[in-house]
Amino acid sequence: AARPAATAATAAAADWGAGGEDNATTGRRLRVNCQQFGSACQCTTHSESCGWEQYVEVRWVTAEEANEDPDLVECEEETLWYADNEGGAGDPGTSRKCKWSEGCHERNGWEDPVTTCWECDSQDGCQVDTLWSNMGRALPAMFPKLRVFASGDAVNEHMQSEDYLSAVEDSSGLKTANSLCAAIIIDSDACVGSGGGDCEYTIRMNSTIVNDDTETHESLYPRMEAWGSYWSSGFLGLQHVIDGFLLKEGSTGG
Repeated sequence: AARPAATAATAAAADWGAGGEDNATTGRRLRVNCQQFGSACQCTTHSESCGWEQYVEVRWVTAEEANEDPDLVECEEETLWYADNEGGAGDPGTSRKCKWSEGCHERNGWEDPVTTCWECDSQDGCQVDTLWSNMGRALPAMFPKLRVFASGDAVNEHMQSEDYLSAVEDSSGLKTANSLCAAIIIDSDACVGSGGGDCEYTIRMNSTIVNDDTETHESLYPRMEAWGSYWSSGFLGLQHVIDGFLLKEGSTGG
């Protein structure tokens, strides 16, 4: 079959033969060239495939090149790791500069930019009354939901149950997932009250959230890379709360 000509409607952005949505008539697949859209609102015309994204470009440039491009700035501290990985050491006489850019990019399994209402307020769902209504539904859900289990074995049974991945809806329509983001197993509470012993507990994180190994660590080598996932996943926050609670209860004899 002959390759169909691109039209303004399907945009000159159409590539045939890879990615995108199935075409029931031809059996071929359509892929949108997101980079052709020059504004965030244009990007939303193909929101299922494209999203507006702000990003930083790292460059090694000479002093003359830096003067010619007023958008080049000193790289901020948080971008240094990116610059080191992407820019190498640079040629003699060059220095590392950063340029903040934005554009329409493809949504895929690894990067999934979504055009926000801040970037394009004319898209569906960005009307003022809709935003306030959504906020009203979101605020009641922004607090931790705790469940108490009789033992660590009970936690295991819950995780292996058929409805673990389902959600429960209350009378207001708010859904609560049966799955757990973390579990705290109290192995010993001998430090509480008048026992005078030691308390031991285990923090079990949902590996989907942590995206890390599931080993037990008695100690951790003091490097940023080593404890970064423990900090970003909420592990250290839970540890801080539980340590504070046990120390308080142990000191007051509660």
